[in-house]
Amino acid sequence: MGVWSDLSIADLARLCGRHQSREVSRVYAIGHCYELFRRAVVERDDAAWQAVISIYRRLVLYWLGPHADEDTLQEVFLRFWQLHRHRSPPFTTRFPNIGAVMGYLKQCAIAVRIEAGRAQERERRLWERVRRAAVLEAVVIIEAYETPQDDRPNIREAILSRVQSERERVVFEGTYHHGLAPREIQARWPDLFPTKQDVYRVKEKLLKRLRRDKELRKLWRNS
Repeated sequence: MGVWSDLSIADLARLCGRHQSREVSRVYAIGHCYELFRRAVVERDDAAWQAVISIYRRLVLYWLGPHADEDTLQEVFLRFWQLHRHRSPPFTTRFPNIGAVMGYLKQCAIAVRIEAGRAQERERRLWERVRRAAVLEAVVIIEAYETPQDDRPNIREAILSRVQSERERVVFEGTYHHGLAPREIQARWPDLFPTKQDVYRVKEKLLKRLRRDKELRKLWRNS
């Protein structure tokens, strides 16, 4: 375990932190950082793990680039922490030096960055599909809530009669009656919509079905 095995977590963290700020030589401090990681992963020492996160968070955020935030940061360290589930090969065999440790930590960061980028691209495509439905949305808003309801068909009721789930009803009412944004709908009904993307998906599905509804389109034209 080396000459640093007798040092406390606090001492290891202090010396490793000094290394990261370049106040001491790389050669001297390299063992302190390695021992800190070893205790965090092998001995499952919570204090050592918290010290690792504190010391290396800025570096990991740098690796994450445009996708750097607290969620992706935690995901990187979680992936690294999951090493303790795999006991073969042992930590010291798999990572003979601090360079190998840092190389794997960087791999975790790159993997999270790539996944975050893919998720962002999926959201962008979803936004584009929603944007293309904007014309239909305008028709729904005008006809459902601004058309006088004297002797004209009740467009709102006609639409509500076509919703197929509580989620669709909430999205329609929340959007067009209460003027709520997707994030606000998600915040009010988290059990129905775990994320705001779920609101977009339900909304898009409903609008597509309304667009294909021949009777509803006829009702709009005659109103």
